[in-house]
Amino acid sequence: MKKITLLFIYLLAAGWQQLHAQARIVTGNIAITPPYSPYIEDYTSVGANKMRIMLLLKDTRRKQYNAKIRISITGAQASLQTRRAIPVTLQGGVPLYLSGSDLLPMLKYNNLIFKGIAPQDYLRRKKMPDGEYIIGVEVLDARRENLVVSDLVPLPVSFRLSPPPEPFITRLEYNSVTKTRNLLKTNSHNAPIQFEWTPRHAGFAAQYHLRIARVSKDITDVNVAVNSGRINPIDGGFTQANLMVHTGNALGLQPGERYAFWVEAKNVEGRNLFMNDGRSRVVEFIYGENCQPPVNLRLKNISPENIEVGFATTSRAGEYVIQYRKVGAEKWYEKRTFLTTLEVDQLQAGTEYEFAVFSACGEIKSEPTQTQKITTEAYAKNQVQCGAAPPAYNMNNKNPKPALVQGDVIKVADFEVKLTTVTGGNGQFSGEGYVVVSTFNNARLKVAFNNITVNTDNRMIAGKMPITKLDYHLLND
Repeated sequence: MKKITLLFIYLLAAGWQQLHAQARIVTGNIAITPPYSPYIEDYTSVGANKMRIMLLLKDTRRKQYNAKIRISITGAQASLQTRRAIPVTLQGGVPLYLSGSDLLPMLKYNNLIFKGIAPQDYLRRKKMPDGEYIIGVEVLDARRENLVVSDLVPLPVSFRLSPPPEPFITRLEYNSVTKTRNLLKTNSHNAPIQFEWTPRHAGFAAQYHLRIARVSKDITDVNVAVNSGRINPIDGGFTQANLMVHTGNALGLQPGERYAFWVEAKNVEGRNLFMNDGRSRVVEFIYGENCQPPVNLRLKNISPENIEVGFATTSRAGEYVIQYRKVGAEKWYEKRTFLTTLEVDQLQAGTEYEFAVFSACGEIKSEPTQTQKITTEAYAKNQVQCGAAPPAYNMNNKNPKPALVQGDVIKVADFEVKLTTVTGGNGQFSGEGYVVVSTFNNARLKVAFNNITVNTDNRMIAGKMPITKLDYHLLND
């Protein structure tokens, strides 16, 4: 009796194995192109080819076989499966390929069974949570839906978002104020600023949105401020490259101010496949050093037509711009100097002027100093005595003057000539200047000279100095 029972069990098992083998009449495979998007729509949209399923009816003699198909995506914490299997028709020996919109009926929201994820959350996010999953495809007999007739091997995939890009600026220098390397030195608002980032994803093309923002002094953690929306960024534009170049002028950046930049990445279809919604970490920088205006502006009368301008400086300026005009006039005049004193000439005697000074840090100009006013000295009343002998002067000194510079005064007979341009040396000079003639209502006469000889008393002892122009009105408005 025992032998009969064992024989029966053996025959039953063998029959079941044969029946099971006969039941697996459909084979095929599942293929997914990496990276594995957690967005199910990426696999079911029209024309999509990221997920491809191939089904093959093994029996080549069978012209038609009616079946149904369902898909499952199973993870440790979340799963979904086709609720109602979708009909398909197979032909013996002829592969059936399914992709894109062919898969939509099986993965449509209202035809899914959810486990570990609320349907409302899935509908809102339209993506699976990060994690490891198994994608399975089963072909069922059309008349007996509990009978699986396929042997497709499930496909393991990893649905994980990529890290966002890593931003940087290569030209940042050490900042002695903040004790960090965050100073972007610049001497020009038109100097290029290269914003760069290193991609940390693979397998798909990305586009980047550059964002730049001024950071106020009350913000201590810039990353928190950016992620919470407390900072309103400047739109730096979109690119698929790993860098963008702008100028401070184009972005409206101000020297000495604190700024931050970051990039927001998506794939080229606009889909977020990155952690933190594609937003990179934030890089802080100080745009240039603040160009400070001079301090302690002082004005001093030198002569009826000359004012000495002096000031002190606390900035890194390489040059200073002195502006001046008659009080009440619209037009400003400018003189530039590398020194902290300058004599401004060709002014009108007995006239009130106003002055202001800027620092020039490369092409970047500071705010002006406060305007100061001064009145030039008046000429002494003319004491002309007709027929009086001219004053005596000595021309015996033959020692050559080593050098002359703009603003020097030389004596020509009983006139004083102020030099406006001068070249030469060792007693021989050429250039231009002017002489004020008190007997002609202080008219100014422009003169020119070529290879005149000047001694160490600043007196011309040889040469000619012809008048080239009468310039009575100074600084006409």
